Amino acid sequence: MVVFEPRDSDAVARAVSAVGSAQGRTYMESYSSSIRVFLAEDNDADAMIVGEVLRTHPADYELVRVKDGEAALDFVATLEDSPTLPTPHIFVLDLHLPKHDGLEIIKVIRASLRCRALPIIALSASDSPQELERVESHSAIYFRKPSDFESYMKLAAVVQNVIRDQPCEESTHER
Repeated sequence: MVVFEPRDSDAVARAVSAVGSAQGRTYMESYSSSIRVFLAEDNDADAMIVGEVLRTHPADYELVRVKDGEAALDFVATLEDSPTLPTPHIFVLDLHLPKHDGLEIIKVIRASLRCRALPIIALSASDSPQELERVESHSAIYFRKPSDFESYMKLAAVVQNVIRDQPCEESTHER
């Protein structure tokens, strides 16, 4: 699994051209067989767990992570402005991000010409029925952040199932 973490909003634009692996492959610039996952998560521990969960799954993942809503919105804008760059296969967003919340990001993704049909998994520690309803009203999947690693392992299966069920225009990832 390749992981790239831009440090600030300016670095997001560089994320799509940053070297993502020791083999010299440029992150998200090639249509590799990896499943491209975009993660917006401000909590380092939660981001590490998501990375570990994906790493333990048999599929090959490329993960780009940003730590706030502004960087996530910048990333989506970069994808819109660069039609030759491949999009992620899936967005995984914390709903409670600094600068812009996950629901705002979901709305921007759904309004995006290139990304609107892509699957979104919204992460939250909340059990709020209103939050669940708001997420589902934008055709996103709500995943409650569990308190233990074993329960977090279900996220990899959710990601894999969502990817498998999506039509892929530009991807050659294994199903």
